[in-house]
Amino acid sequence: MPLPPGLYDQPVTVGLDSELRELADELKRVEAADGAESARAFARVLGERLVRVLESFPKEERVAAQVRVVNELLGHLARAAEGVVLPEDHLVADGSVLRAVLAPVAPPRRATVPPAPGIPLSVSGLLVNGHNDRSIGPELKREIASADRVDLLCSFLKWSGLRVVHEELAALCQRGALRVLTTAYMSATERRAVEA
Repeated sequence: MPLPPGLYDQPVTVGLDSELRELADELKRVEAADGAESARAFARVLGERLVRVLESFPKEERVAAQVRVVNELLGHLARAAEGVVLPEDHLVADGSVLRAVLAPVAPPRRATVPPAPGIPLSVSGLLVNGHNDRSIGPELKREIASADRVDLLCSFLKWSGLRVVHEELAALCQRGALRVLTTAYMSATERRAVEA
């Protein structure tokens, strides 16, 4: 299948290069890599392939095999650029993942883990409130409950929207910081919501 017309921002792999050779010169724009952006672009190529490799291992040995491959790659990278990858960067043998560090509380209370957002913290996600997607209200509540700071940028504030997360925002203000940037355009922002 020929490459569809459009804009690209994709490092040229050997496979892509063979496809590009099929196109006339006037129908493609290929440039030398920009040293300021090439590291992240090339890392995307490696990252995409690495995910596929790590997902390919049989379930019963997946975590152990993933840890082995990641540590082998880190070892190779450490040899490629001295002092950039350190021994403490390697994964622990059991492949464990840190999920929370809790602030100490005075007895008889017990430290509790806030509810984790449905979208992992290490992933960017877009919430669109579609029929088969996560509901924005409950997801925002979980995000706010686990945050120590929230910067809210919105076109306007309405009480009907704020009331959904008001309790979580009030709790956030007790433990962290909230900044809101909105407008008074067309008087759409409601005074009650701003005051709350």
